[in-house]
Amino acid sequence: MAVERKRYTISVPLEVEAELNELKRDRYCQTTRNEMFRDLLVRGLSTLQMEQIGEKTIQERTPESKITEG
Repeated sequence: MAVERKRYTISVPLEVEAELNELKRDRYCQTTRNEMFRDLLVRGLSTLQMEQIGEKTIQERTPESKITEG
């Protein structure tokens, strides 16, 4: 059963390209560039979700936020 995928095209600055090339060589040498990008995207999305959860937790524990909300 084939996995359905959506194709994206991105442009990156040369500095980012250099970082990606280094990352490919150092951490993703056994995988394809596409798999590297998929992994980086998933990791980035997961990090953003964790940050949002952390921000909500901080807001729930901060008395000032309850005063300004209510």
